[in-house]
Formats: sequence, structure tokens, C-alpha cells
Amino acid sequence: MGTIKVTGMAKRRVTADEISYRISITAEDVHQAKALSKVKEDMEVFLKELKDNGFDIRNIHLEEDNIRSQHYDRHELKTVTRTLQFRTGFDAAVSDFILSVIEEKKITAFLETEYSYSKEGELHGELLKEALLESRRCAELLAEANGQKVKYIESVTDDRYHEVEVKMEEGADMARPMMSFKRNDLSSELSGKEIEREESVNAVWVIE
Repeated sequence: MGTIKVTGMAKRRVTADEISYRISITAEDVHQAKALSKVKEDMEVFLKELKDNGFDIRNIHLEEDNIRSQHYDRHELKTVTRTLQFRTGFDAAVSDFILSVIEEKKITAFLETEYSYSKEGELHGELLKEALLESRRCAELLAEANGQKVKYIESVTDDRYHEVEVKMEEGADMARPMMSFKRNDLSSELSGKEIEREESVNAVWVIE
């Protein structure tokens, strides 16, 4: 009787069903007060559009305020930026709506997005099981090549077992709009970004 250590891996691609928006509204002026006023005004316009279209403003977060100075043509130019962040279920029509508000209201803004999958915890568990099965399959092939059989698993390790996972309640802290958005073009029908996830386990199998 002996042991054999085999690493098993599992990989899967899933479609993102959540999206985080990071929107920085900015204004420039040689007078700081004017730049501040413009940013506040544009922010109120933007938030009103979101609220009027069913977004929960309480779950939209003020991430950062920033004032920068730079010298330009003998003048000191002030750049004021206010950044918002919120998360919601993915809907391409929502992204189109946000872009249209920025354009139609002539708001100077920078937009960043980050995609995620709402069932990461469940997916993690499924991939670990698949990785363990792959480890056993490989162990059986190696054992068979030596005229032996796998009897049972002695131990299994995975660094991620030692991590603390904080799983948010589904839908919690999300600025989910309470109404549907018009789909006027093909881009509003697009699905979310594909995300690849991979897990691995190191298993020690007893063979004889």
C-alpha cells in the first residue's frame, strides 16, 4: 500500500450578471468655485435622471472628491472631480441609458465598469468538486498503469480553503432600477462579459 499525490484542476466560463459602474463627473476652470459649482450641478442632474428612472439613490456611493491644480498658459487651472460608484444587475440597456444621460445633458464624465458573477460562492464549490474528481481520475489512471487501484483519499489541500469568504446577500446594496429600459438598438440586447474561473486541489490518494 502506498500513496500518490495528484493535482486536479477545473475551469469554467460564465457570463457576468452583475456590473459595477464608476462614474467621475469633472469640470475645469481657472476659478475653483466655478468648477465646484459645475460639478455639483451636473451631479444633481445625473442623480435626478437615475432616480426618475427607478434607481435606488441610497445604494449609490460617493467614492471620492478630488481637486487638482495645473498651470496652463500662465493661469492656474482647477480640475474638480466627484466620483460615484454603484452596482446593479447587468443590463446593456442600463449602460446605454447612462451613456445617453451623459451625452444629452452635456456632462463631462469618465465611465469605468467592472463585471462580476453573482453566484461566485456556488461556482467555487462546484469547481472544487470537479477538480477533486479530475484528481481521482488521474490517480486511477496512474495506479492502473502500475497494476494497482485507488482505495481512498488520505488528504486534500487548497490554499483557498484558508481564505475567509464574505458572501453578500443576493441583491443587497444594489442600485437596481425598478423599471425596464427601452431597447432601441442592437447594443441594448448584448449579454454581459464572459468571465473565466479556475480552481485546483492537491489530493493524496491511497493506492494498493
